[in-house]
Amino acid sequence: DLGVSGSVRLSQWEKNKSFEDPWGYGAASTWLTLRPAEVLGLKFYADGYLQSQNVYRSNESYGDLRELYLEKSVGSWDFKLGRSITVWGRADKVNPTDQLSVRNYRLLMVDDEDQRTGIFSSQIVYNVDTFRLIMLWTPEWRSPVFPIPPVTGVSFSDQRPDRANEQVAFKIDQAGGALDWSLSYFHGFNKSPDIKIASSSPQGVQLVFNYGQIDVYGADFATAIGGIGL
Repeated sequence: DLGVSGSVRLSQWEKNKSFEDPWGYGAASTWLTLRPAEVLGLKFYADGYLQSQNVYRSNESYGDLRELYLEKSVGSWDFKLGRSITVWGRADKVNPTDQLSVRNYRLLMVDDEDQRTGIFSSQIVYNVDTFRLIMLWTPEWRSPVFPIPPVTGVSFSDQRPDRANEQVAFKIDQAGGALDWSLSYFHGFNKSPDIKIASSSPQGVQLVFNYGQIDVYGADFATAIGGIGL
């Protein structure tokens, strides 16, 4: 009745993404998903994991509640509230319209998509035939985590945006025909930060990740021609 599913994953890596040990890096993780039956038309979903990296040495542990949200449909309207992973744009790997999701690039994951983590958002979708009009508000900020090698005399810190609750996004999406496409707009903060000098002294330099405000207009499409997908 709770819709419980999960997995236990073991992996061995040549090296980690923290630039600490060059060889022999083990990782073990437990994943759990809950998708219980609907109650009064409400759908509930939760997904999280606990991962231990560097099993043979310091046994670093990471955990994250990636998604936890409620969904409800009323006629042509869909509503979603909670922490969720939202990916916009159909491009693989380098996706310039994917401004809503956050990644932890230091996690040792076989599938890069598992590095994603959700952020709290309120989403409203209006469905018309094969078209969807999506409106989204994201008041939460979670900083991406980057693999940065240690440099003597240099330290890094994270400067969180002051007005994270002002992030909004809109999208018109068409799917189900010979050509899938969408047009989107995002007003918020860049997940690829600039780096600025916070302080400098004979003892070292303090660098800061600065997430500047941006407006992104996006367009994407996907189709198949014969056996080739574009």
